[in-house]
Amino acid sequence: DVVNTHPHLTFLREASEFHSRYITTVVQRIFYQVNRSWTGRIICSELRKSNFLQNVALLEEDDINQSTDYFSYEHFYVIYEGRMSYADFVWFLISEEDKKNPTSIEYWFRCMDLDGDCVLSMYELEYLYEE
Repeated sequence: DVVNTHPHLTFLREASEFHSRYITTVVQRIFYQVNRSWTGRIICSELRKSNFLQNVALLEEDDINQSTDYFSYEHFYVIYEGRMSYADFVWFLISEEDKKNPTSIEYWFRCMDLDGDCVLSMYELEYLYEE
């Protein structure tokens, strides 16, 4: 567990709410970036195509915030201040920050695809325009 072993995260051991939220944020960020198939499981080819293992190597550095894609405490704290389900909020915020990311594009498409048929109909576009 990164929280229990990294010197810059020792304070999280005592702060149980932040501890669990930090872990949730890291896990959601990993799935957001790596799990391109949206299955909830990371397959070997997804892992190879990602920068996840390079970021794990950065954990050897003293400053946890050097690993900005997944493990940054500074990024976690910015994300933490929210009202919707925490995991959903992490996905929303990451998608809002980088709309050119393929996962972000698919996230917003799924938000607009109200009936879940993988097609944006005129009805859906009209409805979203009016709202």
